[in-house]
Amino acid sequence: MWSLPEAEDGVVTITVQGSDDQTPEERLGYRLAFAGGRLPPFMYLPSDPIMCFPIRDKGRGEHLLWIVWRDWDPQDPEHLQSIEFALQITCLDGAGNESAPSDTLWVTDPGR
Repeated sequence: MWSLPEAEDGVVTITVQGSDDQTPEERLGYRLAFAGGRLPPFMYLPSDPIMCFPIRDKGRGEHLLWIVWRDWDPQDPEHLQSIEFALQITCLDGAGNESAPSDTLWVTDPGR
């Protein structure tokens, strides 16, 4: 997770690796399911599957999922919110078939 002190956006990047015998890796979708903790204010998980971005320099079929939200408290503009929440990720192919959910992934950051 990274966040710029002068920015208003927080970003979580998650590396995923999926495969299918019919759907190219770059066309796979990923569904994010809330699994615990507390989402930061102004963060909403998409209800529809999201697409990923390839990591071109790794060459191992890994891709990035990005979650972006407004990470700024108007009552305290110098403070970026701490986060601690859990996700499960499911991969979807072009035909709508779903993988088993991933292990629970905890996302944490102390804020500033």
